[in-house]
Amino acid sequence: MPRSGSLSDSVVPLGLPDITSIAGFVGGTKGDVIAVIGKDEDYLADDGFTYIGRVYETQLCGEPVMIYTDCGRDNRIDTLIIGITDGDSGTGVPDAVIQRWQKQISGDSGVAMQEQPVSPASDIQYWNWRTEDTVYELRLLDHVLTLSVTTAVRELYQ
Repeated sequence: MPRSGSLSDSVVPLGLPDITSIAGFVGGTKGDVIAVIGKDEDYLADDGFTYIGRVYETQLCGEPVMIYTDCGRDNRIDTLIIGITDGDSGTGVPDAVIQRWQKQISGDSGVAMQEQPVSPASDIQYWNWRTEDTVYELRLLDHVLTLSVTTAVRELYQ
């Protein structure tokens, strides 16, 4: 995921306190996120030119994370993707880390986790939480653990 520069001077010292604190950014604009997190930079496709959204470096629940925003044609945020681990360690994500995030999301969202079977096509493991307004999806692929946050489409979940 190409980025246009370094965000090292933009880390929010206290970060975001819980998972639900980021859900309000979905449907918002980059200005909404900058007001809370601070500096951002372009998030571009692999071609280095196609604009996808913005990327922010901060802390979430006391852990350093990268937050990627996917924006629609109206430049509103459609999805947040939080990079919890980046795969740089070369080892798998420890079960304790996965369980900590599962517990954090369950506690913060107030809903039970729905575990999905490992996808045979992609080898991705999924865990979902659906509130009335938001869908949280924790994904594990090899050494990378991410959390996506999107708006719930009520017709699909009723």
